[in-house]
Formats: sequence, C-alpha cells, structure tokens
Amino acid sequence: MDTLTIDTATPELIYPHIVRNHKGEPYILGTNTKVQAVAFYFKSGMSAEEICDALSHCTAAEIHSAIAYYLDFEEEIEMLLATERALFTELKRQYESSSLDTIMA
Repeated sequence: MDTLTIDTATPELIYPHIVRNHKGEPYILGTNTKVQAVAFYFKSGMSAEEICDALSHCTAAEIHSAIAYYLDFEEEIEMLLATERALFTELKRQYESSSLDTIMA
C-alpha cells in the first residue's frame, strides 16, 4: 500500500481566486476588487453572504477566498488598509482646504 507524505513544515498556501496586481496588491482575479475591500466589509461585521450581495460581481467562492487570504495575511492587509486610509485623509484635507479657499475668494 502506498503512503502519501505531506511536508507540513512549509505548506503552500493557495488562494484560487486571488492574484496580485502590478503594485503587488492582492485582488480577486477578473475584477478590480482588492482583498482589502473585502476585508473592510468583513471587519465591519458583514458575513460572506452579505459581502457577496454588496459586491454582486463576485462569486461566493471569490469572497471566501479573499476572506481566507485576509485571515492568513492580516498584517499585510491591515498595512494596505492603513495606507488607503492615510491617502483618503490627505485627499480629504486637500479638498476641504481648496474648497475653503474657493469660498473665501
């Protein structure tokens, strides 16, 4: 009888629907949906089914794959989310500043 040997020291993690874009950010294959977008919904308390409803262009399998990726690489995704929040905050500050300048002119 043949036995199957599995190397558990260095398991290869496979996320069938997740690829990286040209910036190295993980996203759902065939979409523009970043894993951090799915993670944002997931962290806000939404279930995979609710996320699938919100991102109706994604399948349940794609959403589950993105959630699994987030859970396995939480530190990486949290850094990406923090970067996006900082960019949003800066853009908002610039917009508000330029709007105030326009009003004052």
